[in-house]
Amino acid sequence: MATSFLIRTGLVLIPVALVPFCRLLAFISGTEGTWAETASFIETTIPVLFAVAASMTEPNNSRSWQIISTVIVYFTLKHMLQTFAPEIAHRELISCFSSAIITAAFSSHITANTLHLRRYLESRILNLGILLICCVCAVVAVSCIDSVVISLFNPAGESLVTRLPRLARILAGAAVSQLLAPFGADHVTTEFIAGSFGVNADALIVKERLLVFRYCSMAFFLPAMLGALFLKIGSSRKIPVAFLLLAAAVSSFFPHSEMFLLMTLLWLWPGLFCLHALLSSLLLLLCVHLPLLQISGDITSATRILNPVVMLNSGGTYNLMFAAAGAGAYFFATIYLLTHVKIGSLTWKIRKHRGARIRLISDRKDSRDLSLLAIRTMKLAGGIDNIKYVKTEGSLLKIGCYRAEQINEEAVKGMGTNSSVDAGEKTIHIRTRSTVVAERIARKIVIFADREFADLSDSQENEQHAMDTN
Repeated sequence: MATSFLIRTGLVLIPVALVPFCRLLAFISGTEGTWAETASFIETTIPVLFAVAASMTEPNNSRSWQIISTVIVYFTLKHMLQTFAPEIAHRELISCFSSAIITAAFSSHITANTLHLRRYLESRILNLGILLICCVCAVVAVSCIDSVVISLFNPAGESLVTRLPRLARILAGAAVSQLLAPFGADHVTTEFIAGSFGVNADALIVKERLLVFRYCSMAFFLPAMLGALFLKIGSSRKIPVAFLLLAAAVSSFFPHSEMFLLMTLLWLWPGLFCLHALLSSLLLLLCVHLPLLQISGDITSATRILNPVVMLNSGGTYNLMFAAAGAGAYFFATIYLLTHVKIGSLTWKIRKHRGARIRLISDRKDSRDLSLLAIRTMKLAGGIDNIKYVKTEGSLLKIGCYRAEQINEEAVKGMGTNSSVDAGEKTIHIRTRSTVVAERIARKIVIFADREFADLSDSQENEQHAMDTN
């Protein structure tokens, strides 16, 4: 549905839009003052806002608990990473994405019930314990991934990747770099790629080209992909994609502000993110080997805002040609993908709901009461007021009705393959397991009718007497 899509993307767009806003506010106000403090405070709250917004995109009956549990898991994860893995950078990015996954998949769906307050509190405590166990598992997984990446892509060490030819090494580093970019952990592979050229002037030139690539990826490549998505997606879903496109264009002015945008792409359309990782790896491999790409002047220094014109002109027309070629590759590759694959196939939902048949009104197979089955039979007959008589013929249960239009024919068919409705005679035929079951259901219906002052036993006898007379 378009409505759920708009809500799903709209929630995540809020923290994404706050990133360039805070950077712009900090740039205008400087490093001191009330506005600078406000921008700094908002920027520190963006990760937890993203975690809550991403988690809320998954269905849950208990929205309030999902928000509370997401905040608890986020700060727990952040504290555990700071304590047990202090060497990992950008812990807030890892915490916000991990906490969104954990709470979206494992938060309780039970809503508050004041009639069973004790049971409700016990379920919350149990669910919180499950979430904390997931936090421990997440910390272990993050630490293992960090150790594997560092050991494989350490430019000063020996590993399976370092033994590969330089072209293969750079391609492997570029692929892993794009996968780690949403979490701000691509610096390890960046150093590995630069180190593949040796510790000399070439390595410094490669770092400059990597900076050109990173800027082009944010200012041209991702907007080209989102532009293609805007053209191919349905008209009712274009608004959030347009906002993402605008956020990407504005974020390109601010260095290192693309992480939440990439994380949003990974969360909403992981298929498109995989396409981005593939194209970026190939373009990065091309970028580091193009001798004409360069940055002149002092543009490589750490700045809080970048001018697109200055960046492109710093290397002459070659930077612009590379940016245009990469944007074209992104645009047409995305168009081709969305032409052959539906956009719904490129997204995911953490919790896959399987179709389930819920028997709300049923009895145990060995039950002798069958009260629930009798109530179910009365409901499909249109209620006790619509039942004229009830009788049995062996294992066949017959129910005569006053008005045939009140009979739920689909529900009758659901009672068994041999169950049917005779609209002409206004009669329901239900084939039961045995004669005893049919008689028990009929007896229960008569008892329920007596409680409502409707004597079906007399109606049955009168009907039988009329049939015998005819």
